[in-house]
Amino acid sequence: MVESQRLLAQVLLDQGRLEEAERFALEARETVGAGDVSSRSTTRLALGLVCAAQGKDIEAERLLREAEEILRPTGFRRHQIAPLRALAEFLRARDRDDEAAEVEEALAALVGGSRVSQPT
Repeated sequence: MVESQRLLAQVLLDQGRLEEAERFALEARETVGAGDVSSRSTTRLALGLVCAAQGKDIEAERLLREAEEILRPTGFRRHQIAPLRALAEFLRARDRDDEAAEVEEALAALVGGSRVSQPT
């Protein structure tokens, strides 16, 4: 159920339906089990993206960082990619290029490649 709510939040976000997206993202975050590390991360990611679209930058950044931090000790390296990319895009969109570069370097180290940059 939690992942269905999260996916619906992301679809609504893509459609620009921010209030509805926020409602489903919040519901997803509230219903995720404490032991479901992956969903704890993805629900924060979804809510962070909604907050970013709403201009709630402080909350958005906190949620995007939490989404990756939750996964860091688990070894779920593949799952860390989306939160790191989202955080880098968030920072670049706010002209925080130095911080974005640091996140992109962490992403590159994670995937074992050279620095991963987003197109400008």
